[in-house]
Amino acid sequence: MYAVFRTGGKQYRASQGERVRVERLDAAVGDAVEFDQVLMVGEGASIKVGAPLVSGGKVSTVFASETCAFDLIGAVYLGDVEPGEIVTVGAEGVTRERYAPKRDHAHCVFEHVYFARPDSIVFGRSVQESREIQGRMLARECPADADIVVPLPDSGVPAALGYASESGLPFKQALIRNHYVGRTFIEPSQAIRDFGVKLKLNPVRHLLEGKRVVLVDDSIVRGTTSRKIVRMVRNAGAREVHLRISCPPTKS
Repeated sequence: MYAVFRTGGKQYRASQGERVRVERLDAAVGDAVEFDQVLMVGEGASIKVGAPLVSGGKVSTVFASETCAFDLIGAVYLGDVEPGEIVTVGAEGVTRERYAPKRDHAHCVFEHVYFARPDSIVFGRSVQESREIQGRMLARECPADADIVVPLPDSGVPAALGYASESGLPFKQALIRNHYVGRTFIEPSQAIRDFGVKLKLNPVRHLLEGKRVVLVDDSIVRGTTSRKIVRMVRNAGAREVHLRISCPPTKS
């Protein structure tokens, strides 16, 4: 997925996640720049098309990687830029054309497992709903004789809600996440990753003491972090820990 911006006889291109550097335009740093034409070219990655509420009689078209961005500006989600499609926004309005024939879509399942925000719609489906369904399916396929269901925040929360609802076990937020710590699984050494887990998560002991716990997470990357978290929950007083992962194994 990439975008082409045209203005003043010049053309600028940016791939998804890149910023467009506009040179030799009469615009100060931070100012909005108006383009004569914007082309969104679909090459597989999902880009959403939306229309904000009309303000001052001017109708706009907006693009975003997730629909939750539209909620901030009061935009209405219209659909996706499909693979093989070009959506052009210019003085004549919005036009759509194909540069490649339609093919079967191969969606990235991890968008619904982990990548996307739960308040977004991806591939035409609510991400929150998908993750809760995964948790319900997990409870049916892998039940556990336990007392409480505990999520690994934040990405494991929807699946844990689904697991708790399907199993009838109470949902307890017994692990508190420190939101000022980044992802631990991408740290370069195991020692740093282990310390990062302690900084990131802290158990609520009175909820765990003497309990048989179903610990629900969305996925496993290395497995070393999961082992540390299970040990943390046991050290906080849990009698049993049953780890459940909502994402099925991916084998290459």
